[in-house]
Amino acid sequence: MAEVGRAIDGLGPKADLIRPLMVARPPQPEAGIGPVDQVRAMVEEAAGKLEEAFLGGRRASPEPLAPLEPMTVEASRYLGEAVQRSLPPARRLSSGRDWAGATLAGVDFSGRDLRGAFFERADLTGAVFRGAVLEEAVFTGATLTGADFSNCAMRGVNLSGVDASGAKFVGSDLSDARLMATRLTGADLSGATLENTIALNIDLAGADLTGGRSTKVIFMTSGLDEATLDGAEFQRCVFLQCAMSRLSARGTVFARCALVDCQQRDGDFTGADFSDTGSLGGAVYDGSIMRDLVAPRSGWHAASMVGVDLHAARFDGADLGKADLTDASLTRASLRGAVMVETVMAGADATAATFMEAVMRRVDLRGASLRHANLYRAGIDETDLTCCDLTGVNSAGTNLMRAVDVA
Repeated sequence: MAEVGRAIDGLGPKADLIRPLMVARPPQPEAGIGPVDQVRAMVEEAAGKLEEAFLGGRRASPEPLAPLEPMTVEASRYLGEAVQRSLPPARRLSSGRDWAGATLAGVDFSGRDLRGAFFERADLTGAVFRGAVLEEAVFTGATLTGADFSNCAMRGVNLSGVDASGAKFVGSDLSDARLMATRLTGADLSGATLENTIALNIDLAGADLTGGRSTKVIFMTSGLDEATLDGAEFQRCVFLQCAMSRLSARGTVFARCALVDCQQRDGDFTGADFSDTGSLGGAVYDGSIMRDLVAPRSGWHAASMVGVDLHAARFDGADLGKADLTDASLTRASLRGAVMVETVMAGADATAATFMEAVMRRVDLRGASLRHANLYRAGIDETDLTCCDLTGVNSAGTNLMRAVDVA
């Protein structure tokens, strides 16, 4: 990590963007749980990739055809027209073709082989690339608003600093892509594939990622407010300090992921799968809908889940230490074997919930409802049951006398 730190120090202005991420680490809960160590390792790996992301990225050709200074309108238009003339049907374009700074708005590149091409600072507003091959292409600083990249092969593409608001990437392969300071507001990435992709400080607000598949993607200080992730699948991804409020993630899979210091207020996670995933470092889900959530062996240490609807959620074997579940609805939820140390559940409704063999140490259950709940062999210790409704509770094998109050 020392080498990475020195590399970051040498990045100039960029260093201020990422230096805070180097110290972000999820806290260790009192009761050990597997996902925490996995989360820590994933964050370490994410930080370790920063040197490669900033220093190993593919840049423009050493002798670009376009000047570094902005082109005149006449020269830009001429270059754009020349590009259009160079696109006869079914002809492969030469690898590494350089159109940096060109005006190519509305140009149709559908089905073309443009691997390795340079489009830096180009105006590609409304351009059409459907089915094109854009592997290792460079679009740094380009304008891609409203462009269509549906079903494109885009492995290794560099989209850093581009404005792709409202663009379409439906069904495209963006594996190994570089997305740094990329604007994808309202973009359509439904069915897209992202693997080993680095997404630093990108804007995905209102974007559609429905049915997409992301593996080992690192999302750092990025915005996904009001994005749609329904039916999408995230495997071993890291979300660090991301804004994800009012998110729609119905049926979304977050498998073995790490969500650290993220804001996910008022989202809809109905039927989502958080198996073996850690939401740590002050993750906030206040006001969200998480009915039928599947979250065995997951980590929610110090997470804020105030007023969350967790009806029939499954937290078997999960770590909820220091989590705040004030006024949450846990009706018919399953927390079998869960670790609940200093968890706050004041005013929560846990009617008919299952806490079999759960560790419940110093839990705040003041004013909560445990009507007909199953506390079989639960390890209750110094738990506050003041004004808690225990009507019909199954406390076999549980010593309620170890609670602070059973009034």
